[in-house]
Amino acid sequence: MSILSTMAVAGSGARAASVALGAVAHNVANLNTDGFQASRAVAREVAGGGVEARLAPTGAPTPMLLRDGELVAGSNTDLVTETVNSAVATACYRVNLRMLSEASSQIGTLLDIMG
Repeated sequence: MSILSTMAVAGSGARAASVALGAVAHNVANLNTDGFQASRAVAREVAGGGVEARLAPTGAPTPMLLRDGELVAGSNTDLVTETVNSAVATACYRVNLRMLSEASSQIGTLLDIMG
């Protein structure tokens, strides 16, 4: 894999992790919003290497709440799940940034050698 390919793959991985972190933030912000349906990032491999992420519903059950004598659909956001998703996405983001940094360093070294 070339250095530029490595950078492209790492960049796509960082973008996918960013989508996942955005989903977590949106879900947590709507933790107490009636009827809110949480989403998650779903990554898939793309031709030529790398990944792309899209949002999809989590499919978690919607809790029904009794409020003022009426049943109201609550948010299906689970804070424990979102905490884990945040930790995983943050780790993925850091790994991909490290790959970008290493590839950039290799390019710098190559340019120094070439003078």
